[in-house]
Amino acid sequence: MLKLRVALCIFIFLASLLRTHAQKTKLIQIRYDNSERIKESYSVMKKKRFTKHGIFTSYHKSGTVKMQGNYANGKKDGTWSLYDEYGHLKKKSEWKYGKLISSKKVGRWLELHENGQVITGFDYTKNEPIKTTIRPRLEYPMSARENNIQGVVRVNLKLNANCEVEEIRLLNTLHPDCDLVAINGIKKFARLMKKYKSEACNSFDEEIPVEFSLE
Repeated sequence: MLKLRVALCIFIFLASLLRTHAQKTKLIQIRYDNSERIKESYSVMKKKRFTKHGIFTSYHKSGTVKMQGNYANGKKDGTWSLYDEYGHLKKKSEWKYGKLISSKKVGRWLELHENGQVITGFDYTKNEPIKTTIRPRLEYPMSARENNIQGVVRVNLKLNANCEVEEIRLLNTLHPDCDLVAINGIKKFARLMKKYKSEACNSFDEEIPVEFSLE
C-alpha cells in the first residue's frame, strides 16, 4: 500500500511537471527603438499573456547576448547568465522558482567616473582590484589643428604625500597652445589623482607624455 501511495505521488508530480513544460506559449520579440535589432526575446503563456515561460534572452545593441535564463510560470528558474558586449561571462546566478539561491560575479567589472576620464574596477576571478586608470580629456587647440601640428608634449609632474602639486615642468615644446593644453591637462590629472588614487601620490615624480594627433 505504501509503495502504491509513493508511486502515485511520483506520478502526480511528473504529470504536473509535464503540464508545466508543455504549456502552449507565444514568442515575443522586442526591438530597439528605430532599429531591427532585437532587444529581448521570450515566450509568454497563451492563456496568461503576461506570464513569461521558457527561455528569456536579452541582447546588447551590438547584437551579442546580454542576459539569458529561464522562466517557469512567470518566475526565474535555473541558471541565469549575464555577459558583456564581447561575450565574456560577467555574472552567474541560480534561481529556484522565483527564489534567488546564489549569485556570483565573474571576471573584470569596470566603473567609469568623471565622464569616462577615470576607470576603476575589480577582477572577481582573481579577487583583486583593477589598477585605476586616469586619462583627462583634452581639447585639441584649433590653431594647432588648422596648421596640422602634431606631436608629443612631455611634462614632468611632482606631487607630495598630500597629492598637492609641487612642480609641473615642461620638458619640450610643440606649439604654444598645445603646451598650454598639456599643462592644464596635467593639472587636471593631479586633481583626479588626489580624488581617486591618493595612495599613489607619495613620492610621485614622473614624466607624462601628452600626445596631439589628428588621426
